[in-house]
Amino acid sequence: MMAVMAREAWTDERLDDLKETVDAGFAEMRAEFKDLRVGLKDMRDESRRESRELRAEFKEGMREMRVEFQQEMRELRTTTGETQRLVFQTAAAIWITTLVGFLGVLATILTKV
Repeated sequence: MMAVMAREAWTDERLDDLKETVDAGFAEMRAEFKDLRVGLKDMRDESRRESRELRAEFKEGMREMRVEFQQEMRELRTTTGETQRLVFQTAAAIWITTLVGFLGVLATILTKV
């Protein structure tokens, strides 16, 4: 035969102890949730601050790139203009040299005739 265990009765004192334990647990949980909310708010504020900083750095970087690009384009236009001028001068020199040579040959032929 099994021994029957004595069953304790829930006295007012035991219920009061349980209530205090449950109340303390909920108070601790509320404090932890409050700390969590404060931590999340701090993280959100930090994230917003970093986002503003990143946007400012991005805008500054884009501005610098735009200035550098414009400067490079000015230099490219200058170089292109100089190259075109050099090509034109070279072509003109070749054309004039060819013309002078042709006129020289023509003059030689005409003087011998």
